[in-house]
Amino acid sequence: MVVLLVPRYSLFLVLLAVSFETLAADPAFSFSFPRFAKDLAFDSEMALFGDAEVSPVDSLIRISTSGRIMYRRPIGAPAPAQNPNPKYLTSLSTYFTFSVSNGELAFVVIPDSPSFKIGSSPTVLSVSLNASKVGIDVDGVVNASRFTTVNLEVNGGERLHAWIDYSGSSKRLEVRLSKSDSSRPFEPSASFLIDMSSFLRDSIFVALSASNASVYSWSFGLKHTLYTMHSEPLDPRKFSAGHHGEANPPEAQPKCDYFLKIFTPLIFGAACGAIVASFGLFAWTVVIDRRRRQTMVAAECPVYPVDFEYKKMLARNKVMDKGVK
Repeated sequence: MVVLLVPRYSLFLVLLAVSFETLAADPAFSFSFPRFAKDLAFDSEMALFGDAEVSPVDSLIRISTSGRIMYRRPIGAPAPAQNPNPKYLTSLSTYFTFSVSNGELAFVVIPDSPSFKIGSSPTVLSVSLNASKVGIDVDGVVNASRFTTVNLEVNGGERLHAWIDYSGSSKRLEVRLSKSDSSRPFEPSASFLIDMSSFLRDSIFVALSASNASVYSWSFGLKHTLYTMHSEPLDPRKFSAGHHGEANPPEAQPKCDYFLKIFTPLIFGAACGAIVASFGLFAWTVVIDRRRRQTMVAAECPVYPVDFEYKKMLARNKVMDKGVK
């Protein structure tokens, strides 16, 4: 019974660690429209601009010239009231199916800033794509390093599948395009290094802006992950020699500190294991000693049958009777 205590508490510690890891990653928000229908659920969550309209027959959104599909409500960041100094890394993912005819479609991220509410032009980030190219532009400015040619042979109006993923830890945005919905491609069609933390620090609006296109489905998810030491890559300049006033390499810590950090948990674990083993051995010794004493007492004090004692009493009574006579 004593031996079973160790794995039981080890399992408890593992479950506790898993629960903390689960709390560190908070799936903040998501929505999904596998098809579009002009109903109450759609009207309460989606807004259409330009000549974008829902086709009730085909369950899609058709944009003949130019239009936009936008999620009505702002998608929030971690509440500062709950965490005055939040250290969260925000990541997002979106998937949609579409087709274009001599046009293109863009996934747009718009900060929920006061300038957007009063109608002026805020900072806008968009990922534009079609069958031949993928590009990222900020405020309508396209950088050459954020433009990639995609060789995806499609017929006019053929349905395409797009996955856009941004990782807050690596600050990398990946775009995947495919003609098949059977599986998400492993290799991205385009990959860009871009810091979107300024866009994701506050609440945002998300939209699909298109020209001469049709949108068949759209899903989106945003996740906040607690910042940890391994979330941010190391800066190699900190480890280079002092140059142009930069920081000098960090002082090497004594080897004894490393040995203490490594062996202290091992020694503590070994000590706890020795204590548990000693207690189990002591309990086992007590049980064995008690059984041995019971065996010795039984051997020294034999118990004779009652029938034998009764015969001895009868013999004595006969002798006494003869003496009386």
